[in-house]
Amino acid sequence: MCLPLTSLAQDMLSFFDGQSFATRMELENLSSFAPDAVSTRAFSIQRSLYKEGKNFLTVGARWQKLDFERNANELRDYQNIQGNFNFRRELEEKKFWSISTSYGSASDRPFQNGRDGAVGATYIKKQSQRWMWLVNYSNNRAFLNNIPLPGFVYFHSMSKERAFVAGFPFIYWVTPLSERLSLRYFGLLPWSHRLRIAWVGLESVEPYVSLEQGPSTYFDSRREDRYDRTFWFERKAAVGAEGKFLGPFKYDIQVGHAFDRVLYEARNFSDKRNSELTFASTAFVSLSFKVSF
Repeated sequence: MCLPLTSLAQDMLSFFDGQSFATRMELENLSSFAPDAVSTRAFSIQRSLYKEGKNFLTVGARWQKLDFERNANELRDYQNIQGNFNFRRELEEKKFWSISTSYGSASDRPFQNGRDGAVGATYIKKQSQRWMWLVNYSNNRAFLNNIPLPGFVYFHSMSKERAFVAGFPFIYWVTPLSERLSLRYFGLLPWSHRLRIAWVGLESVEPYVSLEQGPSTYFDSRREDRYDRTFWFERKAAVGAEGKFLGPFKYDIQVGHAFDRVLYEARNFSDKRNSELTFASTAFVSLSFKVSF
């Protein structure tokens, strides 16, 4: 399962996944159990609309819902509905530049008023085989919100079996631990992290253990300060397996333990918290399907 992704994380993971698809769809469902059951459902689609010479145009949409089952008047369910497009131009010597934008609404009442709109934009330029530069803007980023954020990427190595890509604000690392074990880490600094240790070499399945954390951010329509946001944060430890079936289909299933779960209102993730609600640790199960064709 994926971390709650900002526009920047989506852009970077799309880069690591590659561009060789016409259509990509993904369906996700995560359900935790009593006493504090919370479920997350999501659907996304990306479609390559235009590919001629060195120019590529991709459009997409994503829907995500955070559903609380606790019976409390102060709790509402939240949705994040986004549309996006990406234009990419290939240059000589495997260089490129790209620009992507997204717009939607992340709220308990999506699209009911303009102040709940979520806007993101990212410009990326691969300068050489080793260096890439970027600028990202978002009005729904967990830190340094509403500020154009410059960044850089250094490619030390980049292959399926071994990769180390470091920069600001993220790290991507894949390395073999032994002939059968592989470590995979993606971090969007400072708060979102995903670590997996997988058993590799099997034909159609890859078992793993994982540890991840990350905030989801929304605008509550009832807030007094327009710059305040609602943060949902949790950590998850799990065992799982991912693999392929029926040709282009991929699955990812997890069973695990969710803990350190909290919902609160603040301007930024690490600012003073208002209306804080804690949730009990609980077991969860998650399942996702992805298809590219």
